[in-house]
Amino acid sequence: MPNAPSTSRTIPVGRWPGRLPWILLGSIAGCSALYDLRDRQCTADADCQGQVSGWYCSSSGFCVMPPTGGAGGAEAGGGAEAGGGAEAGAGGDETGSGGGATGGGDGGDGGKPSCRTRADCTERYHSDYFVCSDGDCVGITNAVCPLVLMSRNLAFKDPVIFGVYADTDTFGDNPQIRAYDLALGEVTTAITGLPYGPGGQLRPFVAVLCDSVNAGWTPGNSDHLAPSLEHLVRNLRVPGIIAGLTRPDLRAAFAYVDAMTDASKPFFLNPLAGDEDLETVDHSRLLWHMLGSVDDLKPALVQLIEAARSRIWPEPTERIRLAVVYADVATMKEMGSYVLGRVDCETTYECRGIEVAYELTGSDADYTSDRATLSQFRPDLVVALTGGEFVTQGFLQTLEGVEADRPAFYLLGHYLAYRSEVTDAVSTIAGLNQRIAGINFAGAEDPTLRDEFAGRYASRYSDSPGAAAEALAQDNFYDAAYYMMYAIAASGQSEGIEGDEVKDGFLRLLDLDAEGSRRFDVGPFDVESGTDRLLSSGNIRLDGTLGPPDWDTFSGARQGRASVWCIRNDGAAAPPVAFEYDQMRYDPTGNGFPVEQGLEVCGIDGF
Repeated sequence: MPNAPSTSRTIPVGRWPGRLPWILLGSIAGCSALYDLRDRQCTADADCQGQVSGWYCSSSGFCVMPPTGGAGGAEAGGGAEAGGGAEAGAGGDETGSGGGATGGGDGGDGGKPSCRTRADCTERYHSDYFVCSDGDCVGITNAVCPLVLMSRNLAFKDPVIFGVYADTDTFGDNPQIRAYDLALGEVTTAITGLPYGPGGQLRPFVAVLCDSVNAGWTPGNSDHLAPSLEHLVRNLRVPGIIAGLTRPDLRAAFAYVDAMTDASKPFFLNPLAGDEDLETVDHSRLLWHMLGSVDDLKPALVQLIEAARSRIWPEPTERIRLAVVYADVATMKEMGSYVLGRVDCETTYECRGIEVAYELTGSDADYTSDRATLSQFRPDLVVALTGGEFVTQGFLQTLEGVEADRPAFYLLGHYLAYRSEVTDAVSTIAGLNQRIAGINFAGAEDPTLRDEFAGRYASRYSDSPGAAAEALAQDNFYDAAYYMMYAIAASGQSEGIEGDEVKDGFLRLLDLDAEGSRRFDVGPFDVESGTDRLLSSGNIRLDGTLGPPDWDTFSGARQGRASVWCIRNDGAAAPPVAFEYDQMRYDPTGNGFPVEQGLEVCGIDGF
């Protein structure tokens, strides 16, 4: 998956939420239950017979309905004789490996619409996994959008369905999806749903997960995203999409939807970072970003390089060899170019830039020559702006094997800020943690909400190895789910919610001046009171695990600061090797990194 940077945070060992005890969401048997991401739903077809005759157990271990007309609905949805329901089958392939029926719609009777309401489809297929779209029954899931979170809410007459992009192949083990799942479960438990549905019916939330990566993936080419975008926008008419995509893919996806002239456009919430390039494609102000711009990290990284140079080599006798290793993706290439263009490569540093294949687009790449180039250069200071390939492809290990008067010092980019490959390397190479620091987006000044979320996450998925550690990198995804649901609630619409209305609702969450009864937090405790205020037309301040809702309403990016992380390696602690975030915070007003800050907690002296 294009698992681009998330803000990773730490939680004090043994700390639990400081509020009322949270009753964890339990597993509920049956295919209409909230998916317990820790378990398979079934092991045999007999486990699925509680729904309707014919349901079977998929290879992924979830109960699914047999295909209804196959890809395109050849027998029913696409049949010219039965009613020309081409649109009905457009999204249907076979089954949703994690969540129910897909396939084409019923062809109808002599060209007449096969449905007028979603209830018509539910009755026809004895399944909640259909919607009525332009008179045709369309599967909620399909081959490119195969999974549903909070699927039990599909039993309601008119749930609010929004889209999410993630790596669905890692459904049960994907920590981002777990963060979304936790947020949806908390909101459902707190209020069930929004109260303004047709006839006073509650409208609970459901998330349809679409695959962010497939076999034909070419970053920045919308072709592989078109089927899922068509399904979300035209068939399901989602009001919003949490678009966890690489920057090129996000740009392509947004431009693809923006070009639709015959469909209402959803609100896009990017759980990752924004930048100027993404701003240029957003003419309608429907694309917002949970993190700040990567441009905010660039000057902080240069300042960190200068800090390392002046404090590790205060009186160098010769130029310091600086290697900047960057992956061949736009974000990293831009950061690499920025660094090489702003450090003194004439007199202070002997600079070498090395471009390498990114792990997600260069899975078959041969890194032999790149490793040789780096080791022959014998750098004193290494800036690694890559994904996991800097470790998994042996660049770090190769440098550690090179004989030198002084081993290299490493400054890592935000793509590496939460990777287990880094902590694994630190645990096997003595003293390495004393020579590694990295850059990332700063967390909240007050970590209370972050710590409470991490505690709930770790408890919910306690049977997953490393759940407590993986929770640290998911706060921006968790916040994204809450901001999406609150924004939809703030739209004030009973049905037919569109992206512009969700955008207006999002803006109602950003009242930084709000205090007292108008200030609310993400998490289960404020859901009822927060949505009540929104439904009564009031604005609120919605604080997240990342801090107050401080957005630049022009660029759509969160206004944040850069910070420096390091890695603690303490055999007496649990876990013995762990990321320590926000050890130094960058001051963009000109002070850089204040001298009173330091990285001593990780054994790095002189900072």
